[in-house]
Amino acid sequence: MKLSNLIDRFRKSSYGERIRIEKEFDAHGNGYFRKIGRYFKTAQILLFVTLFLFVTVFALANSERITYQNLYYFLKDFRTAVDNTDISVDGIAYEIDEAPSFAVFKGGLAVAGRERLQLLTASGGVNLSAPLDMAKPQCAVSTDLLLVYGMGETSYHIYNAFTKIHADTVDGAIRAASLSESGVYSIVAEDDEYASAVYVYTRNFKKCNKYNLNSDVIAAPVSADGKSIAILSYDVTDGKYHTRLRLAEIGSDRIYCDYVIDDEFPLGVTFAERDEVLLLTDNGLHSVTKRDGGALLEDLSKETVAVFSLDPSGVAIFLSKDGMRGGTLKSYDGNGEFRYTVPVSAPVRTLIQYNGTVYCRTETEIMRMTDSGETDRISYSAYGGSLLVMSKERVACCFDGEAKYLRFDD
Repeated sequence: MKLSNLIDRFRKSSYGERIRIEKEFDAHGNGYFRKIGRYFKTAQILLFVTLFLFVTVFALANSERITYQNLYYFLKDFRTAVDNTDISVDGIAYEIDEAPSFAVFKGGLAVAGRERLQLLTASGGVNLSAPLDMAKPQCAVSTDLLLVYGMGETSYHIYNAFTKIHADTVDGAIRAASLSESGVYSIVAEDDEYASAVYVYTRNFKKCNKYNLNSDVIAAPVSADGKSIAILSYDVTDGKYHTRLRLAEIGSDRIYCDYVIDDEFPLGVTFAERDEVLLLTDNGLHSVTKRDGGALLEDLSKETVAVFSLDPSGVAIFLSKDGMRGGTLKSYDGNGEFRYTVPVSAPVRTLIQYNGTVYCRTETEIMRMTDSGETDRISYSAYGGSLLVMSKERVACCFDGEAKYLRFDD
């Protein structure tokens, strides 16, 4: 008899009772489930070993990125996410600055003034307050990055949620900028030899294209995947405007499409659904694709486009009948197909197309129109301020030193 078996036979509890051991229950248990249990226990051990090996290999392969600073930013980003879920506040305050430009960034607010840039969470927490020194700053935003440039100046900066990660200059005065979800971005600027120049940079801030044009470029958005660019420009011949849209492949000299419209002035352009580009002029809404070229979707020549907004989910246009009165608001989806018309009894100050929902501000109210044309209204007659859409249910009116939240009831 083994010594261990002999010890087990005489093992007793503190009350003097003999302790029954596991082996004595073997004959009374279910052998099938006991066998399955052993398999699961073995699998558990193997999973723990695999997890340990995975974490070890991951840490070794990314040792340069696992730094104190990155861990610090990770914790700050987690705090930002928590702050952005707080919808109980009625507004937030920030430092007053001259000529501020506002943008929604990472669920919070970016305030770019002449002296500083402030990045705040939705509940007012400060992620960044940094010197800027731009006379007329403007913002271009993606989900992860913020590009701030000086209108009429040569410098621009790029930020993540907490710090400046890049700064550069171009040769001419900047007119516009576009930042795509891929991180690829474009800068439209003046040029000594040409009417306009469009610079395109990769996510790693390397210049991959420079387009020289003999026409005035007003916008050059980049597709979400960072592979294509739409360059919208105009020129004047014999007193008439001519709109020109070029679709080009980024990283090469290939031009997919060169679409020209006579006797029309360009207003805006956006990449939309199905690899389609929507182009708005003062006389019509056009669809442009790489394969089929351009086509007129709707003739607007008999009406006056007073205010408009474009994003990948569609186009919203306010057509004014009389500058001192109201007009008609028309909405189109991401395919350029007409959705609805809503009469507006007062002049429109701001129009925002946001993920298929249209927000409209007049002198007395803010309206929200869903993709079916249903309208919700908030009475609001405060003068001035910039309207931003924070979420589907909440908008913000930004003034000097403070932003006020307004909510739609769902």
